[in-house]
Amino acid sequence: MDFSENDTPKTRLYGRRRSHGLKPSQWQYLQESVAETSLLHFTDAFEKRVFSHIYLEIGFGAGEHLLAQAEACSEAAFIGAEPFENGFVQAHQKAARLSNLFLHNEDVRLLLPLFPPASLDGVYVLFPDPWPKRRHQKRRLMNKAFLEALALLFKPGGELRFATDCLDYAAEVIRLIEESSDWRWKTTTPRTPHTLVEVPCFCKATTQQILKAHTSFFARPLSWPETRYECKALQRGRACCYLSALYGAK
Repeated sequence: MDFSENDTPKTRLYGRRRSHGLKPSQWQYLQESVAETSLLHFTDAFEKRVFSHIYLEIGFGAGEHLLAQAEACSEAAFIGAEPFENGFVQAHQKAARLSNLFLHNEDVRLLLPLFPPASLDGVYVLFPDPWPKRRHQKRRLMNKAFLEALALLFKPGGELRFATDCLDYAAEVIRLIEESSDWRWKTTTPRTPHTLVEVPCFCKATTQQILKAHTSFFARPLSWPETRYECKALQRGRACCYLSALYGAK
């Protein structure tokens, strides 16, 4: 990933910052919460060393997955980055009671330079913007450069979780992980039963080939709380892929 001289990512952030205008009370809350969660505040999770593990969720939406993880594991720190203001406000209002949760209302690439090397026990990238059109796919967050940047922040054995209902995107991330010597699949993850027998025929041939070799990825791991976007995708009949990889030599 390319950074400028002041460690700011050169890559532009695409996508909406809000879906509709915030109410005056929500806008005030947003301004106050952003002021409270400055970038310097996140260093507390590392410098004070009071947490047993540190996890990062990129694009947490309304926070369903991140809040559930933070509530279940109070001794670990959970850091979330979400530039979408509506989701950030919803999650922050629910998260006020959790002292182990740190939320950031910006592009995660502004946050990555603050993480010490080998500091993360896990990273979650759940249903990111799929950018399905070919001309927009360069906007996707998960690519070779970003995966390499994340790898520098992982502790050995740290887990990368990735989920999407865009099957071409899933196949691309599978290919990136399998071509890298830094990652190996987490094969002991209990998963929910799934009924998907065949990869949808509308997928590209390369996508079909990759996904047919990993049909178990169509079942959600039991330890992953459902997200709002995931529920909408399943209700509309879209298949979802759930990838779980561990950092470390194969």
